Amino acid sequence: MDERYADRLAIDELAPFRTLEERMTRFRRETEARCKAETAAAVARVRELEVGQARLEAATQHRKQLAAMRAEVEAVHAEKLSALRCREENLAAWRRQQDTALEAAAFDHRQQMLREQAEVAERRDQMRREAEAREAAVAAAEVRRLRLAGSHFPQRLSHRPFPSRSKGVGGSTQQRSPVEWCC
Repeated sequence: MDERYADRLAIDELAPFRTLEERMTRFRRETEARCKAETAAAVARVRELEVGQARLEAATQHRKQLAAMRAEVEAVHAEKLSALRCREENLAAWRRQQDTALEAAAFDHRQQMLREQAEVAERRDQMRREAEAREAAVAAAEVRRLRLAGSHFPQRLSHRPFPSRSKGVGGSTQQRSPVEWCC
């Protein structure tokens, strides 16, 4: 009994320490639970930040890739556009050159035609003048011949009846002399 009593007494003496120990254990558990909750909240917050940061980094990287691809496509487009413009300018210059050459050839052809027409007209006029000169020379020679012949036979011509007017070249009426009438 004494032993029991002593044990009880020891337990009773330790009772205030036991409650203190229980309170410490409870405090430690609460603190650990609070630390776990705070740590879990901090980990969740860090994870959210990391996930958000990762998303931002991925979006930034994606934007950079898109910008690089867009720049590459725009550079290729600008190069092709420049090549097309250069080709268009070359074709326009070639076309202008062809038009100029065609206009020059047409001008030369017109000038050649005008020269040939002038030459033909000049030859025609020359031939007409020569024919008129020949006709005039023949007519003058004929008139001389008839005058010479007429001076030998004036009585025969004077007895012949002459019409007062006769039709000439082009339907015009003209007076003919007796010398012209007998020819």
